[in-house]
Amino acid sequence: MNALYDCINHVFWESRIDLPTKKSEIGALIDFINQRNYPENSIITADRGYESYNLIAHCIENNQKFVFRVKDISTRNGIMTSLSLPDETFDITVTRTLTNLQTKEVKKNESNQFVFVPSTSVFDYLDACNHFYDLRFRIVRFKIADDKYETLVTNLDENEFKLDDFKDLYRLRWNEEIAFYYLKHAVGMLYFHCKKRQHIQQEIYASILFYNYANLIIQNIKKNINLKKTKYIYNINVRSALTNIRNYFRNQIKESILIRNTKKYLTPSRPDRKVQRSIKRQSPKALNNRTS
Repeated sequence: MNALYDCINHVFWESRIDLPTKKSEIGALIDFINQRNYPENSIITADRGYESYNLIAHCIENNQKFVFRVKDISTRNGIMTSLSLPDETFDITVTRTLTNLQTKEVKKNESNQFVFVPSTSVFDYLDACNHFYDLRFRIVRFKIADDKYETLVTNLDENEFKLDDFKDLYRLRWNEEIAFYYLKHAVGMLYFHCKKRQHIQQEIYASILFYNYANLIIQNIKKNINLKKTKYIYNINVRSALTNIRNYFRNQIKESILIRNTKKYLTPSRPDRKVQRSIKRQSPKALNNRTS
């Protein structure tokens, strides 16, 4: 399943289920951008699996703002590979000319200007009549650890978004990972009641619909919570809220009890907390018996 998730309002705007033998994450996102069934001023963020000149070109052609994480300059393949960039923090704008021709000029300047696109690769703006396409984008690289960097490509204006803004902006993408966690473990999308593909899809869409509607209720209740000044910022416990909302849909509890229970179970937000995670060792036999 490919989904377009609103990291601020906590709802899914789009979703598409592909076949296991024919799946395309980048193609699904391009379709979402072309259809534009989401808020107009959105900024699309995506992880390294979406690194693609074709996707960047579609965003620019559709006037869609984006922030994509890409492989760093130390990797052998990726957008950063053919660019001569310093191994440090930087914020630069580059122009790359994509072409499906292999002339002497292209081969000579391939590392500085041209990017050859073979016939086996997909780029929708090159064909038999159009052999060159100029692609201009911004590259932002910042340090996240002593010896580790993060690299992003974007078309956001440098006067509006400074280098430090991208740390907070890209961190919002983690909300999508949390949403999928709740879909699986709180809503119950790990297990299905049907065997036919069409019926399983119906269950998936029903789970997404329930998650969206439940989050609208959660956000509405959250506005009416008055908390005294405390050490931490408290948020609604989503797992507990989803359980109460499900019971409310089944007419097992009244609206007043739903609101009371949702306000009652809160979780403190500790942004500066550092917890050392320990990995429990398991035998090879135990690992082989695990399912994913």
